[in-house]
Amino acid sequence: MNIDWSQMRLAQDLEGARLRTAQDTALGALAAHVEQAARVWEQGVPLVERLGWGAKEAAARALVAGQADAGQKALILAEAEVTGDKPDALAQAILRKSAEYSAFVARVTAERRRLARLLEAAQTVAEVDAIMAEAGPDASEVRVGS
Repeated sequence: MNIDWSQMRLAQDLEGARLRTAQDTALGALAAHVEQAARVWEQGVPLVERLGWGAKEAAARALVAGQADAGQKALILAEAEVTGDKPDALAQAILRKSAEYSAFVARVTAERRRLARLLEAAQTVAEVDAIMAEAGPDASEVRVGS
């Protein structure tokens, strides 16, 4: 019987690989959790509409400041005409919603980054699982060490 010693793996090598896999899996679960939170916040707004949020915010900001160009005015006026809102009231509503969304993104991003730093510093798979348990039930559904 011949033994191929080049195939031998030390226990610490295997544990390191398990830890890296657990960290990668947990980071993926966090990203998925953030995506799910965003979907809930967006309340079923279609992607095509969400892609226009930046332009609508810029138009609303310019309109409120009295500096809107023709295209920005047309964007707000077209929506106001369909919804029956007054253009100034619509612009204010867009700015309120934009501020709420920005605050939501800041909170979610900060928490994801905090947990990602903890995950990257984890020394064991058990630590990774504990961090994911702290993240909450949605983020820790994927138990990475089990």
